[in-house]
Amino acid sequence: MSKPNLTNFQSKFLKFDSLMQARVKQVLLVSSPYDSFVLEEDGRLTELIYNEYLELNLSATPNVKRASNSEEALDILMKQDIDLVIVFKRVGDLDVAGFGHDVKSVKPDMPVVWNQISQAGVIVEAAYGDFAPDPSFGTHFFHNLTSFRIGYMTINAAIGNGFIEWDWFSSQPTSDETEFVRHVVLSEPLEVRIDGHSGAGLILKP
Repeated sequence: MSKPNLTNFQSKFLKFDSLMQARVKQVLLVSSPYDSFVLEEDGRLTELIYNEYLELNLSATPNVKRASNSEEALDILMKQDIDLVIVFKRVGDLDVAGFGHDVKSVKPDMPVVWNQISQAGVIVEAAYGDFAPDPSFGTHFFHNLTSFRIGYMTINAAIGNGFIEWDWFSSQPTSDETEFVRHVVLSEPLEVRIDGHSGAGLILKP
């Protein structure tokens, strides 16, 4: 009987071991007392973390600490070993972008990631076929847009509610494209003008 190749076994084991070089043990949640209370009552955050760890066959879930403002959060970061910071967009007068820079100054090795609407100047929802956008100005998403000073427009050319020059967009070079998303990078920026009183707006080509 041939002897097992221990070298290959060890190399395979090291590949799996390298997948978790930094295990998250301490999470800092920065949110308003109300949002913190809602998460605690609904059990959503704890349940999400538990389910993710369960799928990875991990038994020890991280400990979640809470802060209600940037000063409290930075104090915890300086005094304790925090692996992950989760920040709500609406925390009093907290400037989320500025807070991210403060986190990097305290923890230079901690990655700071902005998802979803990061760096967006304006979001336009356009009708597609018989599907027309129905904006809900009372949603949390819309409040997030206004707090970040991001423009928001809806277009439905079929009923005379604005228009988009799709031919011009189609003629622009594609930076990246998937089945449902096409990313276009322009050489010159677009100019966005919005009248907050009348609700009218336009976007000018370069």
